[in-house]
Amino acid sequence: MCKLCLSNQLSVSYEPNASPDKSGGDLTGASGNGVGVLDFPAVQLPLSDQAIAYSETTDAAASTGTIYSMSAGDTFEGSLSFGDSDWVRVELTAGTSYTLDLFGSGSNGVADTVLRLHNNSGDLVAFNDDGGSGLNSRLEFTVNTGGTYYINASAYRSLQTGDYTIALQEASGPTPPPGSSPLDALDWGGSRVATTNIEVYFARAGERFDGQTSQGWTQAQIDGAMASLNDLSESTNLTFSVTNNASSAEFKFVTSTLAGGAYAYMNPPNTGNPGVAVFNTNNMDLSNLGKGSLEYFVFQHEVGHGLGMSHPHDRGGGSNVMEGVSSPRGDLGDFNLNQGIYTMMSYNVGHAELYPVWPDTFGATAGPMAFDIALLQEKYGAKAANTGNDVYVLPDSNGAGTFYSAIWDTGGTDTIAYNGTGSANISLVAATLDYSSTGGGVLSYANGIRGGFTIANGVEIENATGGSGFDILQGNALANVLDGSGGNDILNGGLGNDLLLGGAGSDRFDFSNAGDIDVIADFEDTLDIIQILSGSNGFGATGFADLSLSETGSDVLVEYAGSQIVIQGTSLASIGSDDFVFV
Repeated sequence: MCKLCLSNQLSVSYEPNASPDKSGGDLTGASGNGVGVLDFPAVQLPLSDQAIAYSETTDAAASTGTIYSMSAGDTFEGSLSFGDSDWVRVELTAGTSYTLDLFGSGSNGVADTVLRLHNNSGDLVAFNDDGGSGLNSRLEFTVNTGGTYYINASAYRSLQTGDYTIALQEASGPTPPPGSSPLDALDWGGSRVATTNIEVYFARAGERFDGQTSQGWTQAQIDGAMASLNDLSESTNLTFSVTNNASSAEFKFVTSTLAGGAYAYMNPPNTGNPGVAVFNTNNMDLSNLGKGSLEYFVFQHEVGHGLGMSHPHDRGGGSNVMEGVSSPRGDLGDFNLNQGIYTMMSYNVGHAELYPVWPDTFGATAGPMAFDIALLQEKYGAKAANTGNDVYVLPDSNGAGTFYSAIWDTGGTDTIAYNGTGSANISLVAATLDYSSTGGGVLSYANGIRGGFTIANGVEIENATGGSGFDILQGNALANVLDGSGGNDILNGGLGNDLLLGGAGSDRFDFSNAGDIDVIADFEDTLDIIQILSGSNGFGATGFADLSLSETGSDVLVEYAGSQIVIQGTSLASIGSDDFVFV
């Protein structure tokens, strides 16, 4: 059973073996029947219960003389101007492992961050460019000598401006055992509904189920509820239909006024009164059932329980707890996988990493998301869908109908596109279903917009097209076509032999995989730049002298250690060391 609870209280206590509590005053979970109660705050939550969110009020010094400090569990938000770097003091404990993230945040986020860690003397001890999601930065390290250190936040080559967030957390536990999967944290003991053709009964006014008396349903409410259920059918063999026969229905939906602050609950398979869901009209606005709304999400979350899914933060049905998660809300766990963009079963709704406040009419997920799709397919089977040449267009405004979803596509040559004038991050990397930064997929979205796409495991999306702003396009192992269109863009084809088109503007073409044959179709000397990741795990070149350049017709061929970059429409005389950067 799951209960979502609405309250304005911020104090949280988490007791994994406590009894169910409907008071709404704190958060409890019971390992026996998986009851969880969630306070719904009206203000932004920090990353942990005692975390502090610091902000830069005057420009931080780029030295040990900085006036700013933070601790593990805190966040620091600042802004970078041209050529700027910000230092923040932190005390680190010997023998403790930490995860340090730096990422662009908000509608004006820094697109490509660079993270450095300095010791008490200001000497550099650690560096990372793109170790986080996309072009964000992450350091994972264990401290040998405790004391004062300094976090240094900057942009790539100090040429970008915008807002950023630093997040420092202590490592949450040992490395998961080989074969451990986030899906183990979402499976209610392997239980499932006996059929894939599920009938839903909407209880009439006065009827009682699971001890609750129904208030009845309007046709508009029924239509909204069924729309949320039918989303779960697109990637699975599940079907949902309305029935007027309660005795034959697998699911029975009740509207009622639950005591305390409970939002809704649904009984999973193999529990008392399985398939009964109760929605609290004291707290839910059942007229707000558009895609992307909180109510739409709540229906899908509860039906997930009815189908045999558990929370990532508790042991409902005997499930594991997702790695790194110690509390139901505000704790995103290892690799930030405990959030709505990866699973509809999380209490961290939507893109909680950037927007911790729960959404209202837009900004939630319209699931199932990548983890949910994989688990529901294990239970109920997968089906073909979206088999043509599909284009998935990123939302470009916030409002009703803006939401996050996972792409399930089983054929054709497909594209994720952004048609706006803002800045977009597009990744063609599908969910890997493990404990990693790609476990739940990599989110594609326009900066400042609370909606976008991840890609479900096993799905192949071939191409990406940016808009007229500053876009970041990331390919996968296929032969991708990445088109930046207008604006100053960053393109990285990843594995595979890719075609890269920067379009108008000053563009950067990144290469980090040896053995590929990639083509740049529109390189512009003095405007564009080629960045090569050095080292044995990357392209293998550490400087311009390591490259072999030759001219073939109207193209220039760049070779090193079996890798090739074909720069079309240029001459050898036009390509020089100033066109390359090695990092």
